[in-house]
Amino acid sequence: MADDHTLIFEIRAALEGAGCPICLLAQRSLRRYLSALANEGVTDRQQRDEIRAAYGFCAAHGRMLRDGRDALGSAIIQRDMLANLSRALVSERPSPPNVAARLRRAFRQGGRVNGPLPTSRGCVACEQVIQAEQRYAAALVSGLIDTQTLALFRNSAGLCVPHLRLALLAAPHMEAHSRLCEAQGAIWGDLIGELDEFIRKQDHRFTHEPPGPEANSWRRAIDLVSGQPECPGGE
Repeated sequence: MADDHTLIFEIRAALEGAGCPICLLAQRSLRRYLSALANEGVTDRQQRDEIRAAYGFCAAHGRMLRDGRDALGSAIIQRDMLANLSRALVSERPSPPNVAARLRRAFRQGGRVNGPLPTSRGCVACEQVIQAEQRYAAALVSGLIDTQTLALFRNSAGLCVPHLRLALLAAPHMEAHSRLCEAQGAIWGDLIGELDEFIRKQDHRFTHEPPGPEANSWRRAIDLVSGQPECPGGE
């Protein structure tokens, strides 16, 4: 695991990019995990056991594994999953004949985990993302005491709402909490101004004006509110 100095260095670099820095760093950490898994990780018995117990990855992270194009490692992992699923399917028992009752029970119990073909754990990649998010959120909010990091954050896109919640929970003291709230509030204020300008230019009286930095403000606002789909965030 990276030390505090390395985490702050990564965070400062991410703050100079576009979008929520924790989304960026968590996705980078996830890509590294999936790449390592599809290479040397396929020989790691513990990792294989964890993935087998979860019957593979969730849809978002399965797609990322596929898009990584590590064909051989992915084939070995999926072959393992399908063999395990085949064994489970052989032992699967019929449910009660009332379909509506079956669906209600599965819904109450969480469906995928407690319905047919039950799993003993959730998506391993999701767990990796959550750990990375918590690690970077804690480092970021603690780092805001440093004036350089605070200035970089104030000039960044800010945190998406799920990761803002996570960072607020991770604040080690009131000063860090207050600095985060003030800086994020100022970032939101700037974005609201850009959205107002974008909306104004949609009026037929002003459509002749050339687009400016506000042109993609609505896209940035969606990302900032919702976060990235690959990251569970602070939910």
